[in-house]
Amino acid sequence: MEKRILLSFLLILIVITSTACTNKLEKGFNYLKEGELEKAETIFNEMIISDDENLEAYDGLIQVYRKKNQIDNMARVLELALSKGYTPKDDSYYMDVFNYYKDLGDSSKLESFLEKIGEDKLPKEALGELVLAKHPEEKGEIIDTKYGDIDGDGRDEMMVLSATKMDVSSEYDYVYFRIYELATGRLKYEEEIEIYPCIPSDLTVGDFTKDGIPEVHFTITMLAASNSADFDYIISFQDGEFRNIYTLENRISDVGYFMGIQPGGEL
Repeated sequence: MEKRILLSFLLILIVITSTACTNKLEKGFNYLKEGELEKAETIFNEMIISDDENLEAYDGLIQVYRKKNQIDNMARVLELALSKGYTPKDDSYYMDVFNYYKDLGDSSKLESFLEKIGEDKLPKEALGELVLAKHPEEKGEIIDTKYGDIDGDGRDEMMVLSATKMDVSSEYDYVYFRIYELATGRLKYEEEIEIYPCIPSDLTVGDFTKDGIPEVHFTITMLAASNSADFDYIISFQDGEFRNIYTLENRISDVGYFMGIQPGGEL
């Protein structure tokens, strides 16, 4: 009999506690909605102190700091919440914190944050900015960038085509093509081409060799007084490495046929 009474008392206590918690949470979000951020902040902080596994309270506190534009506090709470299993309802939270760490110039915090959330939570362009920031060797003007898994490892690469000018003219003298691992910024391939004067094309990504793994194509047009010549490159991942497969030996092979490329010089 005493056990039944004790059990009933415990159940009633659990219901009362749960109801009080729900009511307090609703009160916090009402304050948040009404713009009474200090009151909302107090409530959510109290709830987290009482129960540091309360993910809804973390969500409320993150929103409070976002509305107050206190991104430093937002970043701190978001990272703590992520360690508890929290998943934001809005992926833009990730971008806020990413931009905050990037603007701080704190590469260690940025890399740690990316490791926690995974590269798929951010736009590829955002990760691309980070890659370029890591590589000051990217000289001159960025002509084009593309993203995709071009070596079949299940992770995206970033392809960058850039060029430099000898003077203020519209023509270029050096063209640089590089492939980076998007998640880490590791350089995986580079090609430096000297053709003057020239104009490079944009990058094109496609499975031109029909082997199930995409290649990258670009053209460099050499300008001359009387005529011009096109130099084409198809970068493919073969036998464990990237290489230009559009060479003098195969420039009239099926690779060029698939692309509709008309060779315009010795590559």
